[in-house]
Parts: sequence; structure tokens; C-alpha cells
Amino acid sequence: MRDRHEKFMRRAIRLAEKARGKTFPNPLVGAVIVKDGKVIGEGYHRKKGAPHAETVALKNARKILGINKIIGLSTHSVEEAIEAERQGADYIAIGPIFPTTTKPDSTPLKTEIIAKIKDRVKTPFVAVGGINLNNLEQVLTSGAQRVAVCRAIIEALDVSAATKEFKQRLYQV
Repeated sequence: MRDRHEKFMRRAIRLAEKARGKTFPNPLVGAVIVKDGKVIGEGYHRKKGAPHAETVALKNARKILGINKIIGLSTHSVEEAIEAERQGADYIAIGPIFPTTTKPDSTPLKTEIIAKIKDRVKTPFVAVGGINLNNLEQVLTSGAQRVAVCRAIIEALDVSAATKEFKQRLYQV
């Protein structure tokens, strides 16, 4: 099992290296989508364009993956979230909510945007960017039901304890 996961990770790294210098905002982003031990998709974020590159890619992704696959879009405003829903995204990521080193040039949207999106969009959304155990309650009380975290867990002194604490707090609400 471990060898299989390592194989997929190596493939994601190769893809990320191929994208180096072509991505925004992260200089090294790659993804390999695996289902039942088979690669069903791979890709990387493209340089920021107008409209957002991911929104444009949704139509192509739907053609390739079909209607039975879950496709999400990253958005950075209420307007982009509304457009993502209009185009048929299965879920929407909104952020960054707080300052984050993964997007140092992005202006944090703050928690106020969560309530605005909750009122305007019916598609499930995920709050992302700079979320940690110190600000999680603020995110949840603003209306988010889902969050995505990375650094708050991988940089924790005790990864297992941090993960358990996130899980406990998320399921309290």
C-alpha cells in the first residue's frame, strides 16, 4: 500500500515540477487524482487570468470527467463564488480568509465574506487560507461549515493532536 502511495506522490511531484514557473500563486503546485488505485486526473493551477483560470477550466473538466465526478473551484470574491455556482461547480473554495504564506500577494478576504457567500450561494463552500485553531471559531461563527487547513496541522508540534483538536471543534458546531 505504501509503495502505491509513494508512486502517486512521485507523479504529483513530477507534475508540479513540470508546472514550475507557470503557476499562480504557488510556484510549485501539482495534483494527481486517484480512484480505486487508478489515476483518473492530474493537473496544476494555471497563471491567474481573467476570468479566473479555474472557472474557465470547469467546462473542460466536466467534459473529461463527466457529471459523476466532484469538481470544485477556488474563488476570491462573492462574484466569483456566484459564477462558480452558475457554471456548475460541486463545491467552492473561498479565500484566503486570513493572511497566509502560500498566497503572500493576496489580500485576506476576512470572515465577513463567509456570511455574504452563505447568503448568496447554495453550493457547499470551504473556507481556506490562514485558518488555525486560534481563529477557527471566528470562521465557524461567521457561517462556514467546512474549512481546509494545511499549515496549522503540518507545522504543529504534535500533528495527531492538532488534527484531533480540529475534528473535535468542527463537530461541536
